Amino acid sequence: MSPRLERALPWVLLLSLAANLFCGGVIFAHHFAHGGSHGSAHRGPGHRHRHGVLPGPHELRAALSPEAQARFDTLHQEHRPVIRERLRELAAARRTLAEELRTEPLDRARLDAAFARVREAEAQLALETQTMFAKLAEGLGPQDRARLAALIPGMHGPGPEGATPPPD
Repeated sequence: MSPRLERALPWVLLLSLAANLFCGGVIFAHHFAHGGSHGSAHRGPGHRHRHGVLPGPHELRAALSPEAQARFDTLHQEHRPVIRERLRELAAARRTLAEELRTEPLDRARLDAAFARVREAEAQLALETQTMFAKLAEGLGPQDRARLAALIPGMHGPGPEGATPPPD
C-alpha cells in the first residue's frame, strides 16, 4: 500500500462512518415520524425486527385486541409529541457528529463529546418509547401482553426461558 493511501485510509473510514450514522438516523427518524414501518402488518408471523428495536406503532396496534387498541391509541397520542422531539434531538446530535468528523484538524475531545451527545439522545428516545410501551403493558390482560411479547426481538419460539436462541 502506498504511503499516500495509508494516510488517506483513516479519513476515508471516518467519512464512511459519518455517512452511515447519518443515513441510519434518517431512516430511524423516518420510521417513527410516519408511525412505524409501512407494511409491517403484512410481514407475516415469521418476521423479526432488527436486534434491539421495538416494533413500530402500526405493528404494536395490530397485535392488540380491539379494547387494547383503544388504550394504545390514547398512549400513542400522549407520547407522540415527545417521541418526535427526541427524534429531532437525535438528528441534531448526529448532524453535529458528522460536522465534527469533517472538521480539520480533527479534535478528538470534540468528537468524543459529539458521540456522547448521540448516545444521550438515543437513550432519551429509548426511555420515552419504553415508558410508553410499559404503560401500555401495565393496562393489558395476559393475552394482549403475550401478543406484545411475541413482537420483541430475540423471541424465536418457546423454550425453557420462554425463548430459544436464534438458529446458527
